Amino acid sequence: MLADPAAMAAFARRAIVNGDVEPTDEEAQWPPAGAEGEEPEPEEDNEDDEDDEEDPNAHHLDKFWFACLCNNPQISQLIMEHDEAVLEYLTDISGEYKEPGLTGFTLTFTFRENPYFTNTTISKTYNLAPGPEEDDELEYNGPIFQSAVADPINWKEGMDVTVKSVTKKQRKKTGKNKGDTRTVTKSVPQESFFHFFTPPQLNPEEASEEEIQTAAELLNTDYLIGEVFLNDIIPKAVLWYTGEAEFSSDDEEEEEEEEDDYEDEDDDDEDDPDYVPPAGGQAPECKQSGPDVLVLNLRAIFGRAHVMCSPQLKCNNLQSSANATMPTISINRDDLHTALGRSYTQKEFEDLCFDFGLELDEVTSEKEELEKSGSAKAKDASEAIIYKIDIPANRCILVPFDTNHHSYDLLCIEGLVRGLKIFLNKMGAPQYQLKGEPKETMTITANTAAVRPFGVAAVLRNVNMTQKAYDSFIDLQEKLHQNICRRRTLVAIGTHDLDTIKGPFTYDAQKPEDVVFKPLRVPDAFELKEYNAKELLTMYQQDLQLKQYLHILEKEPLIPVIRDANGVVLSMPPIINGDHSRISTATKNIFIECTATDLTKAKIVLDIIVTMFSEHCAEPFTIEPVNVVNPDGKTVAYPALSTRTTSVQAEDIYRRMGIKREQADPAKLAELLTRMQLTSSLDADQKTISVQVPPTRADVLHPCDIWEDAAIAFGFNNIEWTEPAVSTSGKQQPINKLADQLRRLLVEANYTEALTFALCKHDDNFASLRRPDDGKTAAVISNPKTQDFQVCRSNLLSGLLRTVHSNLRMPLPIKVFEVSDVVLLNPAAETGASNHRRLAAVQAGKSAGFEAVQGLLDLVMQMLEVPRDDQLALKPDGRAYTLRPSQDPAFFGQLGAADIIFRGARVGVLGVVHPEVLANYNLKLAASALELELEFFL
Repeated sequence: MLADPAAMAAFARRAIVNGDVEPTDEEAQWPPAGAEGEEPEPEEDNEDDEDDEEDPNAHHLDKFWFACLCNNPQISQLIMEHDEAVLEYLTDISGEYKEPGLTGFTLTFTFRENPYFTNTTISKTYNLAPGPEEDDELEYNGPIFQSAVADPINWKEGMDVTVKSVTKKQRKKTGKNKGDTRTVTKSVPQESFFHFFTPPQLNPEEASEEEIQTAAELLNTDYLIGEVFLNDIIPKAVLWYTGEAEFSSDDEEEEEEEEDDYEDEDDDDEDDPDYVPPAGGQAPECKQSGPDVLVLNLRAIFGRAHVMCSPQLKCNNLQSSANATMPTISINRDDLHTALGRSYTQKEFEDLCFDFGLELDEVTSEKEELEKSGSAKAKDASEAIIYKIDIPANRCILVPFDTNHHSYDLLCIEGLVRGLKIFLNKMGAPQYQLKGEPKETMTITANTAAVRPFGVAAVLRNVNMTQKAYDSFIDLQEKLHQNICRRRTLVAIGTHDLDTIKGPFTYDAQKPEDVVFKPLRVPDAFELKEYNAKELLTMYQQDLQLKQYLHILEKEPLIPVIRDANGVVLSMPPIINGDHSRISTATKNIFIECTATDLTKAKIVLDIIVTMFSEHCAEPFTIEPVNVVNPDGKTVAYPALSTRTTSVQAEDIYRRMGIKREQADPAKLAELLTRMQLTSSLDADQKTISVQVPPTRADVLHPCDIWEDAAIAFGFNNIEWTEPAVSTSGKQQPINKLADQLRRLLVEANYTEALTFALCKHDDNFASLRRPDDGKTAAVISNPKTQDFQVCRSNLLSGLLRTVHSNLRMPLPIKVFEVSDVVLLNPAAETGASNHRRLAAVQAGKSAGFEAVQGLLDLVMQMLEVPRDDQLALKPDGRAYTLRPSQDPAFFGQLGAADIIFRGARVGVLGVVHPEVLANYNLKLAASALELELEFFL
């Protein structure tokens, strides 16, 4: 029987790496003799070789596997600084399938004796379950990832790198020695590569739907990491050690893309939104987001960088389920029919949703959903029909930087039913009323200015809080948090049982040690008791749901806190509420507070909550205001619940809908707008429509918003199809036209175009280029997901240097260029930053000279018809450029560096790249570079 070639190769590699055998000259040759497309390089004589002393450990490849892991862009992100010393003891990684049939695989990590743990091997096994027995061509029938188990690591005392010791002082609160303090040292988790051997666990029976979703993401990510080891690192270990695997993977992707050009006629599974790839198979690129394609989204994390692109993680189309592009609300079909006053067939309700601008996305049940998740609770679950309704872009949240401009009243059952009933003329738009003078007060202190300076509040009295109303109340808060509140960064909502607390209330910011309370919830491993804010922020690192919000307060010296008159903590926004004032179905009076960094959005959020749930009050649609005392002493009552009046011209609406004037009926148009919760009336001139915009419609900012609602109520299917009366053609923007011309020019000059990421590391903008950060140049990303995407790039040079490093196997000299935008801070711009189109080029080889890029600059300027200053006779209008010595620290002034001056302004720089900069990008080549602003030449 023949031995497995892969196993034989791994055995030979292990022996060579560990110094057990010495490779022959033929085995040591690289590339192998006769390799296609490779010619052996002639040996060079080196007189110094004769004098070199032989290293007794020369045949032992020290830190071989550690280097492999560090060179892999996916695994290297898991390795922390405190992991490095441990991984230096790693001597081998092997992998094998459990048995034929793809039922799983096992990874084995072998370590030599070390001071950290007693294990010599640590194994991790991924278990796959067989797929459905039914052979359905439209469904995936292959194996499914089920679980992962790993050997426990036997850490030696004090050497566990997955935890860190935290020392703090505790003060005794009761007893004889009350007030005494003691020092306590506790171990808390910290990020580490070795958490890989503690795979995430999931118990569907005890977890919430959100926790199940988050844990599923972690499980899928864990499986993909295992695949990277099995299919990439282990078989290509030598290439990862030398750094060549990164480049060869690019070539493989090119071949895969070429093969993808020839597609089988019946191979269209990827277009099926329900298609799920094999757990161990190759997934297509993600085409849509959401939980149904979760594996596809996560697989994008482990994609390859394209040829001639920066070797950063490919993350196109990567979105978490919390960032789904279209929010969905779930509603019991029978409850919906009861609320609407009649029963609908599924087709009838689909048509109603379409007419109202919504979409019935899915018809399911609780039992069906639990069966999909594999929960044991499915057996006893309800089979009642549930409608899942999508709220499309024109009705809700999809403009990321203009979240005021959407309607949030449809994000809960109350708002949806109310909107449909008004649309069907079964009820009129409710009149929201403020009841009486404010009885409660919330005072905002000056300390909050540095963290969350704004606050608003309201009270709902005599609420009939059924279980369904309670669930809807909580669900609406979460949807608002994820959308207009921008994951609680702009607004955080707190709701409290008013009968358990006493006003007046104070919104303050205090030291973390002074904010002590019993939180609403804690992770499973912790006791539900009082903690201070510092302890909570550490503890919630283990909470899958709350962890995503911790960055908001991590670097703040003061913590926001709301207290009642007795000092009881109501909430620590934007993280958690206190357990003392938790609401339940028994709650009758609700105190609602919103803290914010954006006052406008806070008022919108408060308006939405009170208008939606005031229908459950004993007096429907009545709200009790609360006085908010600002730090300047000014008192404002919230909510305002203002109804504003605006007007539109009926002719404008009909013209935009393509309806002829003789067919127009302005009175009918006013009725249509009233059906969209915009109470309207026709003015005496029979042309102008007065529209009352309720507090629930903060999305109405412009007449076009009213026109859109009129078109929805009129019915898109009722609008006649017409051809445009005038045919027009577009014209290219001047800057884009210039950029295309320059691209063509540089390609003709034998340069290769690179496309690098617009986001980069902070050091790529500054430290790696030896340039200081003045704090006024780069736009910084808040809470970046990876270190590779910390800031918007303010130069193109760093991306090109990374590209050169990623393509060192290419023939020398390597000549690359890019024509793209950089982003610079600009206080005068609406967004605070502006794009600037630039051209950059790098030539790297065994030598570098100023003349290499100066010639390229002359070529570019010749195309732009901009002469040098010594050629003014050829261009008497003074439109010329000149070169002046440059002090740019990214360039080596001794060998030549110059600023490009055009009409008195510095528009670029060129010269020999400084050796320290090259070293920062791991380049052992010399390089010359050019970077030029283009908009000056339009």
